[in-house]
Amino acid sequence: ADSAILFCKLTGVPTVQCYCHRTSNSFISPKQFTELAFPSLEIIVNRVIDAGLTPILHCDGDWLKNLKTLRRLPAKKIIIQLDGLTDIFAAKQEIGDHMCIFGDVPAAKLVTGTVAEVEEYCHRLIEEVGRGGGFILAGG
Repeated sequence: ADSAILFCKLTGVPTVQCYCHRTSNSFISPKQFTELAFPSLEIIVNRVIDAGLTPILHCDGDWLKNLKTLRRLPAKKIIIQLDGLTDIFAAKQEIGDHMCIFGDVPAAKLVTGTVAEVEEYCHRLIEEVGRGGGFILAGG
């Protein structure tokens, strides 16, 4: 965390990307996440926040069962970046009042979908996940 914080301070970039992929439910159980991975993630996230920066949790894989544990992190200070393996609509219900949700227009939809399909999905994300704020529309 120290080198990331220093880099941010030197460059003026106010965010730190935290890669959490190998601790998703695609790799380990929720119990293993809570007991083994979360304690160190919590330390890193709190250090980044204490430095006045915003952590972005890059969460590839299925995170739905870990979201309850992530609620133990400070509210309204974190961006969670999800891909298509986590149901972003369920994530909005579980953690959308606690973290800003970033994502999830699937790359496959951008490549193989029609313009109308992409527009329809983006509109749905904005209307449902963006309701009440705390949403960044982006690729998944």
